[in-house]
Amino acid sequence: MTDYAILLEPDKKLAGKITGIKDEVRAIAGEQLYLKDPPHISLMCVGLNEPFPEEGFVGVVADIKRIGKLSTGISGWKIFENDAITSNKTLVCSISHRYWHKLREVQDKVISFLNKHDIQAIARYIKVYENLPHKLRQNIDRNRFPFAGDIWEPHFGIASISPDAFKAVWERLRNKCPKGVYEINELSVYELNDDDLTPFKKYSLI
Repeated sequence: MTDYAILLEPDKKLAGKITGIKDEVRAIAGEQLYLKDPPHISLMCVGLNEPFPEEGFVGVVADIKRIGKLSTGISGWKIFENDAITSNKTLVCSISHRYWHKLREVQDKVISFLNKHDIQAIARYIKVYENLPHKLRQNIDRNRFPFAGDIWEPHFGIASISPDAFKAVWERLRNKCPKGVYEINELSVYELNDDDLTPFKKYSLI
């Protein structure tokens, strides 16, 4: 089985800002979970018991392009206290609700396509399955991915930070959220090895 992460990646302006924030976190708290990841919105992380279906996925990308231009408006910080997956404090850039409908439509196209293939939940979700809220377990049972449908809150993640390091990070960053409207330029597929992402395929959405 090979694990994959399917991500939306932002324009260079936002990517640069988020990368700079990640660098600040690293300088304050050292390496933290997800800090190495490129700036992105996660659509799905899943294991495939077959080669990635590239030919069919091209059709998914074409369908997504027909939705129209994808924009995101960052409204402020959100902290996932005691993150259900990591048990850390996960700091993210929250996206205004007005942008959620299109992003959820994109996610639905990706999940619906991959559900036709031989997929399974990745280890990080299986490990915590019994401790997850009912709706997240339902999503894993149905889609092999917990954060889908109307319980998914689209966001750009910064890092999942250990509780003992979070206070110092928050004091530095609380007023530095990169608020504003940005474009989504790419849909990317990465191979996921433990917590490391390796580029597999990128698709322009422009």
